[in-house]
Amino acid sequence: MNISNDTSNKDMRDAFFDEIYLSSMDNKNIVVITNDMDIFSLRELKTQRPNQFINVGVAEQNMINIASGLASMGMKVIIYGIAPFVVYRCYEQIKFNICSMNLPVTIVGIGSGLSFAFDGPTHHAIQDISVMSALPEMQILNPSDSASAKYCSDLVLNSESPFYVRMDKGIHPKIHDLNKYEPFKIIKQFNNNVILSSGTIINNVIDSVKDKDIGIIDVISLKPFPEQIFDIIKDVENVIIIEEHSVTGGLGSIFSDQANILNLNFNIHLIGFENKQILEYGSREWFYNKSGLDVKSLTKSIDNILNG
Repeated sequence: MNISNDTSNKDMRDAFFDEIYLSSMDNKNIVVITNDMDIFSLRELKTQRPNQFINVGVAEQNMINIASGLASMGMKVIIYGIAPFVVYRCYEQIKFNICSMNLPVTIVGIGSGLSFAFDGPTHHAIQDISVMSALPEMQILNPSDSASAKYCSDLVLNSESPFYVRMDKGIHPKIHDLNKYEPFKIIKQFNNNVILSSGTIINNVIDSVKDKDIGIIDVISLKPFPEQIFDIIKDVENVIIIEEHSVTGGLGSIFSDQANILNLNFNIHLIGFENKQILEYGSREWFYNKSGLDVKSLTKSIDNILNG
C-alpha cells in the first residue's frame, strides 16, 4: 500500500489510521478494534495485518473489555466507533476497565458534534467532551483537519495513557502546515481579543472574522489543556470560546476551570449548544443556523461582544 504524506485530500479518519497502519507493520503489539465500522485504511489493515484487527460487531461494551484485557498484556489498542456508542454506552467500562488501571487504550470517536446530524439524537455527540473529561486519567484530542489528525496518531502511539480522540468525518479545509504534533496552533494573530476553538467548527470561525481585528487559536489538546496558551493571551480583553459542543463541560468549561485554578481572570464568552437535549432531526447546517454556529450568526455574536 502506497500511502501519501499529503493529507490535504484525505478524509480525517484515513489520515489518522494510515499512520496507525504504517506503525503496525513494525509493531505487532498495535491492535485496532471496531464495532462494524469501516474506512479505506482499515480495510488495508484488516487485509495485510489480520491478526492486529478485531471486529466485535455491535458489542461496544465488550469491545472496551477486550481492549483493556489486551492492553493489560502490553498491547497498544486503538478502538474505533461512532462517538456516542463508544462513549455514552461504554462509560462504566471505560471508567473502570481502562482509566482506573491507566491503560494505553485510545478511543477514536467518529462523528464529533453533529457530524451525523441526519441520524438523529442517538448519533449526536455534543456532551462527549464533558463526560470524558470527568475521568481523571483520560486525555482528549480534537483535531480540526487531516494534518492535525495525522499527528494525533503519533502522540497516542507513543503514550502510555488513555486517550479519547474526537474525530470528524470527511475531508475538511486544510488549516495546519504541521510536521509534528502540536497541542494548539495560532491560526490568526491578535492584539486585544482572541477566539479559542477546537475541531472542524473552526472553519466557520475563520470565515466569520476575516475582516476583524481578533485572533484565533485552534486547541487540539483539550485535556490536558495547554497552559502555554494562558501566557500568550494574558493581556487580551476578551476570550471568546466557540465549540460544536454543549457550553457545559466542553472547551469553555475546561478553559474556565483551568484559569480559575491558576487564579487568572478573563472576560470569557461561550458560544456553543445550549445545555439541553437536542431531540430534532436535520442537517448539520440547519442545526448551526438554529444554534448560532453558522458564519452569519457567529459574525453577529462576535460583533456584539467586541462592541458591547
